[in-house]
Amino acid sequence: MTPCRACSCQKAEVNRDVIAQIALVVLFLVLVVLIWAPIVSAFGFSN
Repeated sequence: MTPCRACSCQKAEVNRDVIAQIALVVLFLVLVVLIWAPIVSAFGFSN
C-alpha cells in the first residue's frame, strides 16, 4: 500500500468518525428539544 493510499484511508476514517460524532450530537439535541418543548410550553415559555 502506498503512503498516499494510507493517508487517504486515514482521512476517510477520520471523516467518518467526525460525521458520526456530529450525528450523535444532533440526535442528542433533538431529543433534548423534544423532551423540553412540552415542559417549557406547559410553563408558558418561562425559563
